[in-house]
Amino acid sequence: MPRRAPQAARRMRTPRTIVALILREIGATNGGSALGYLWAVIEPVTAVMILSVLFSLIMRSPPIGHNFPLFYASGILPYIMFVDVSNKVASAVRFSRPLLTFPGVTFIDALLARFVLALLTKLVIYSIVLTLIVVLYDTGAFFRYEYIGLGLLTAMFLAFAVGLINCVLFHFFPVWDRLWSMINRPIVFLSGIIILIEDIPEPYRSWLEWNPLAHVVAVMRMGIYPTYSPGYVSLTYLGIIIALLIPTGLFLMRRFWRDLIDPAG
Repeated sequence: MPRRAPQAARRMRTPRTIVALILREIGATNGGSALGYLWAVIEPVTAVMILSVLFSLIMRSPPIGHNFPLFYASGILPYIMFVDVSNKVASAVRFSRPLLTFPGVTFIDALLARFVLALLTKLVIYSIVLTLIVVLYDTGAFFRYEYIGLGLLTAMFLAFAVGLINCVLFHFFPVWDRLWSMINRPIVFLSGIIILIEDIPEPYRSWLEWNPLAHVVAVMRMGIYPTYSPGYVSLTYLGIIIALLIPTGLFLMRRFWRDLIDPAG
């Protein structure tokens, strides 16, 4: 019994610590301002509208369906979720470094706090944007929520996995932070967001099919367009990538966590 009490106390302490870190980040990120949360919605809406207007000028209809905003929202929203959530996880230790010196706060707490807050924020934004499009336009959409759920799950875990790896790489190789930002820009064009992967000629199409984010975007679109079923999509492939990256990232975090919380590092 005496040994179980400290273990139970630690189990109760972890959720409270994560909630406290989430509340701290909410205040630090947006300063309690409603404008900050409003901008989080305006940004993806603006991106969808710009893409819709530009491509409606040169195309009669989107590659799938007949509604430009719905098509581009179905691609840009999972992309934004992946980029933002992975970047939040990657900077979790840096953001909470002063608190990680306390014995009651672990790097797992910091990672989960940033991950949960970023994920919940993006899920709310995803729901708001899709709802606005369905209400404002006659899309005739019939959502398959099982595929939307699979797309969200794979985007979530892929973002967490990449964020874990980058958390260590950003610390030991600061130049990788800038390189990663540069890599994220062309990913918009290489993940089937604007042009479908299956519409790209060989041999480039086969190369792009190795991009796991392209699979995530395609699964999302399978939930929004019932007749859409690209042959290259593989949940097994996504599962293997995630299953390899998450344990690797956790191992690196546990191996180097003392270096990560060292302010001089």
